[in-house]
Amino acid sequence: MAGTAAEGTESEYSHLRKVSDTAVSVVSDEGDALHFPARRRTALDKAMRTTIGADPYGHGSVEAKPGERDYREATIAGADAIVVHYVSTPDVLTVTAVKLITA
Repeated sequence: MAGTAAEGTESEYSHLRKVSDTAVSVVSDEGDALHFPARRRTALDKAMRTTIGADPYGHGSVEAKPGERDYREATIAGADAIVVHYVSTPDVLTVTAVKLITA
């Protein structure tokens, strides 16, 4: 995933596995894989741009840690994801974790 960077966090997932030119699987420590096709990544990107990307304090986001206004958590409708993000300035949004909600 060229051009993508993330902070290290504790996770039950160990790595990404490329399954095609347009899809990856997220692999757990136990070897189980959650498929993440390109259409879902596109939906996530679009939903994040139009929600917390446009207003990081809006769209139902809440403090992820009490007393830390800039460390936020939001459920992103249309992408079936829970996102933890940090607002360093109004123009800079750093996403530190994404949890995909499986059906």
